Amino acid sequence: MDKLSLQNRIIALIGVLGIFTGAVISYIESRTLGQFMLDRFVVQSNIIASHMTRAIVRDVTQGDIITATELARNNARNSEEIAFIYITGFDGELFTHSFKSAFPTYLTDDRGLKTTADEGHSMAIQDFGDGEILHVTYPLIEGLPGRFHIGFDVQPVYQRMQNARLNTLMAIWSITLITILIGYFLARHITRPLRTFTQAVSEYGQTGLVPEIIQNEKKGGMELEQLRQTFGAMIEARNKADDRIKKFNRELEGLVAERTNQLQSEKERTDLILHAAGDGIYGVNLEGLCTFVNPAAAELLGWEPEEILGQPNHDLMHHTRLDGTPYPRTACPIYRAFMEGTVNTVDDEVFWRKDGSQFPVEYTSTPIYENGMITGAVVVFRDVSAQRDMRAQLIQSSKLATLGEMATGIAHELNQPLNIIRMAADNIKHDAAKGDLDPDYVVKKLGKISAQVDRAAAITDKKKGLAHKTPDPFFKWWSRGESNP
Repeated sequence: MDKLSLQNRIIALIGVLGIFTGAVISYIESRTLGQFMLDRFVVQSNIIASHMTRAIVRDVTQGDIITATELARNNARNSEEIAFIYITGFDGELFTHSFKSAFPTYLTDDRGLKTTADEGHSMAIQDFGDGEILHVTYPLIEGLPGRFHIGFDVQPVYQRMQNARLNTLMAIWSITLITILIGYFLARHITRPLRTFTQAVSEYGQTGLVPEIIQNEKKGGMELEQLRQTFGAMIEARNKADDRIKKFNRELEGLVAERTNQLQSEKERTDLILHAAGDGIYGVNLEGLCTFVNPAAAELLGWEPEEILGQPNHDLMHHTRLDGTPYPRTACPIYRAFMEGTVNTVDDEVFWRKDGSQFPVEYTSTPIYENGMITGAVVVFRDVSAQRDMRAQLIQSSKLATLGEMATGIAHELNQPLNIIRMAADNIKHDAAKGDLDPDYVVKKLGKISAQVDRAAAITDKKKGLAHKTPDPFFKWWSRGESNP
């Protein structure tokens, strides 16, 4: 629903105030006017009853019973408000009444018509079936049982009260309606300059041209002149603001263009670095999906770059350990980089190619930060097969050199016991040639030969233990030729 205009709001406010005022006055009238009329009726009835009582008492005390009776009946007959009049004597019996027929029984009580001397003036509205009656009682003489009774019909009073209430309500609501109409015309008159000005402002907003009514100072009243001045100041402020905005936009466009060029240059440099790098480089987001990959990485892994982007990196190339057991993603150092914010360097694992083959790698996984938050990780890796081959060759050459040194040492250390053995054998041979062999002498020489043989065996066992030292596990795996399954 559209918002109400100022004119409609003023009219609605005046209408609501008028209706509210009318309702309040109507409520107060209904609570006070009726009660006022009823109270006035009671007071007037008491005055009438008092005057009539004094007149009748005067006739009764003078012994003019006929005059008193006629007075009571004539007053009852000539007044529309008097419903009945009756008098009880000093003996408590009915003295006279104004009824055309017999005295009604509903006016008697358990005591009949008798009253006591201490009963004074009384007044009460009673319902006798045909309508409500204001029953007023006055003692004829204070201290004696005689009473003057007069009943006033309350229905005409109620009718007058109803008519007065209706007339008052009609007057109130007529005044309310007139107030609303006056408010309507006042609102239109008050808001006419504002409506004219609003229309001019709308025209200015659509066309950008200042309307004639704003330019012409002779048109419109004082209110429009004030609005014209205010709008003129607003237009001037808007023009200044537009100039500042245009200047700011030009500066901002220049900054954006400069920053765009910088970013483009940085992107080109980054792309050049990625394409020129011999090492494999790729990135992953917090979900482990590949976000970028350079040609070297794709070539090492046997995939096209488009096949790797957006795929779970771990499931493509790092799913199995060196020993063939599954490699859980949660234990992967690459994932720890962006899960824990740590830099991890590993040189004893393998990556898997698209064709299912594997190759030894050395990689470093580094978390990526943007605005202080980790958004992923970048991984730099290289195929270390050549380094492993060179290491194996170096180890083999080292072993051969060591074996040569060991052989020289063994020859040197074995030379002495062999000389002793040769000398002992020559002595036995010389004595045997002369035929002069002494058994004890032979046993002694053979003992020396046996000792030197044991010495030579100990030397060879020692050198053999040094030659059998275990190489590193990765070399043992690599020396078995498992890099090319």
